[in-house]
Amino acid sequence: MESYSKVVAAGMKRVTEDLSTILQDREFKKVKGGRTWLRSNGPLVQTVHLQRLGSSFGAPRNASVDLRMMLSVRRENEEPRGDMIISDKARRSTGYAYHHRFNAETGSTYDRCVQELAFYIEEVAEPWFQERLRALEGN
Repeated sequence: MESYSKVVAAGMKRVTEDLSTILQDREFKKVKGGRTWLRSNGPLVQTVHLQRLGSSFGAPRNASVDLRMMLSVRRENEEPRGDMIISDKARRSTGYAYHHRFNAETGSTYDRCVQELAFYIEEVAEPWFQERLRALEGN
């Protein structure tokens, strides 16, 4: 059986770099050595974490990369266990799911995936982060 570990790892590295560029424009800073980005916004620490679905089940069985984006918010002095949402069931305003997958071997749908990650940040993450900030200010 052929191992897809190297090709999937290369695909994850590429998508992580592209997401870093998107998030850097929004003042997020990448945590060294991982797929997590942080941004301080007043009393809040906002976190974006990228994960490959199925990564905890061993070597990939094919070159398909399915991504999950996790967003969380916590107060600066709290442990990282605050509010959190996961991208798995998120839908665009059109009703369709965000396209957070691509083929790491062929590159099929890679550009669409990166574009949809950017849409998710703009359409879901930023409004959610602002909502959490307003809720915190109300307390």
